[in-house]
This record gives sequence, structure tokens and C-alpha cells, in this order.
Amino acid sequence: MANRKVVCLGVFLAGILSAQKFEVASVRMTGTLDQMMDEGSTGPAVTFSGSRVNIDGLTLKAVIATAYGKQMHEVEAPEWTAQARVVIHAEMPEGAGKERLPQMLKALLEERFHLTAHTADRNPHTPW
Repeated sequence: MANRKVVCLGVFLAGILSAQKFEVASVRMTGTLDQMMDEGSTGPAVTFSGSRVNIDGLTLKAVIATAYGKQMHEVEAPEWTAQARVVIHAEMPEGAGKERLPQMLKALLEERFHLTAHTADRNPHTPW
């Protein structure tokens, strides 16, 4: 009997963890904002359609901030991440809502970019 409880708990936890990842995701770098506008884009956007999410032209730094629930000024990253723009087209798991987007982006960044993040408490009034 105890073995069944462990197996059920394992299956339950596996279901929770898989809900934190996109079913399928395509990630590519795109040009500058000026290039996007020249190509007819309306600018950076995040759109949802059913279980699909499209992130078009956000900076990599903005995607990182979203994934970790931070404001842009709270993210310390190489300067190029504030210039590099990405396009992400992904399929969310069935039943996953928009509120799951940060966790799924975090998993995607860790998997595709091998991103590791470290947090530190900093006094905003203290110079580096």
C-alpha cells in the first residue's frame, strides 16, 4: 500500500513539473526594433491565442525579467541582452493559463540558453 502512495505522488509531481514547460517552442533571434518596424511589425508584443503564445521582438533582457518576476532595472545581464530581440512561438500545456508564462519562460531559458540566475540582496542606495 505504501508503495502505491509513493508512485501516485511521483506521478502527481511529474504532472506539476511538466505543466511548467511549454509543450513545443520555437526560439529565434530577430533584428533591431528599426528593422522590425521596416518589415511591417507593429513593435514588440506578447499575444495569446488559445494555448499558443507568441512573443515577438521583446529584448532578451525583458524576457529574462518576465521569467524571474523582476523589473528590467533589477536584472543584471550583459548589455547585449538589452539590444538582442527574440521571437518565441510556443504551445502551452492544456489547461495552463497566462499566469504560468513566467515559469515556462524560465524553464525555456534554462533549457535553450543554459541560463543560470543568482539572486542577491542589494541596497539601491549603495554604489556597486
